[in-house]
Amino acid sequence: MTGQIIVRGYHGTTRQRVASILKDGFEPSTSEHSWLGQGRYFFQDAPIHAYNWARNLLKRASRRGEGEPVVLSVDLDISQCMDLTDGLHWLLLRDIVRLTGTGSRSQLSPLALYLDGAFIDKKQIGFNYEDFVLMEAAIETLRQNRASQGLGLTAVRAAFIEGSPVHPNSWLFTQSCVAVSVIDPAAIVNAPVEVDMASILGTKGS
Repeated sequence: MTGQIIVRGYHGTTRQRVASILKDGFEPSTSEHSWLGQGRYFFQDAPIHAYNWARNLLKRASRRGEGEPVVLSVDLDISQCMDLTDGLHWLLLRDIVRLTGTGSRSQLSPLALYLDGAFIDKKQIGFNYEDFVLMEAAIETLRQNRASQGLGLTAVRAAFIEGSPVHPNSWLFTQSCVAVSVIDPAAIVNAPVEVDMASILGTKGS
């Protein structure tokens, strides 16, 4: 369709949840520590990252017994996206921080990726309460601004550093990724397809 910008999104989940997703669609995350606010999360062009995410899900006590890790792929239309891989929206985010702050719950900074676990609780990495408050405010502000112009807002895209640096002075991190949070399911172009991870893991280097 004219005007679409299509990227491939990969979603890590568990075998037990696949049937529900295929029947009812992806459930949005509503946790108050999600990086990009409420939404349906995908890793762009990164099936192995999604697979590792699913494996980590199964380590949680609440998810044990949900079967094997599964990766589903979809095409995403990001033509109506708050794209934080480019420079357009950073001023909006900084203005929100300056005017309203980021809530009362603090989060670990990126410095935690470098620090030894003896100094911090690394289990708290990823609980991004401040970013959640910021992104929810930014999404609502941008949604209203775009609506006044007859435009929509269906997704948010951002790059993240994760994992550990490949050497002490490196800016290359082992689990860095680009994530897309789908606000409006209309951005999901097609039905989910299960990815053959065995063939991917058998051909890609570690």
